[in-house]
Amino acid sequence: MSGEDVSRTVREHLFGTWRRQRGGWEPLNVVRAEGVYFYDSQGRRYLDFSSQLVNVNLGYGNESVINAIKRQLETLQYISPAFATEARARAARALLEIMPEGLTKFFFSTSGTELMRPLLR
Repeated sequence: MSGEDVSRTVREHLFGTWRRQRGGWEPLNVVRAEGVYFYDSQGRRYLDFSSQLVNVNLGYGNESVINAIKRQLETLQYISPAFATEARARAARALLEIMPEGLTKFFFSTSGTELMRPLLR
């Protein structure tokens, strides 16, 4: 697909996030990223001020992060929070070292919306 085809398909068939869903949206076709920059299908470079919103706050292409993800994917991609894993136990112990006294329980979620569900009942 060309860059224009990608942008047109996304515009016509997907909802954009964090914006009104009316006309006028021309999504930029991003094809790669490195460090703190991403690049469009025309090869233009952009400083990414929104990468902290999801999972690249350590930069795109960070070899330490990539290698840690690969090691975890080779072991276990995902399992429900109902089960124990070494990765969760290690994360909990790391949090215990830095949390204020008395904060000893954690809930790992993907977005935070999981926490709202019990409050909305």
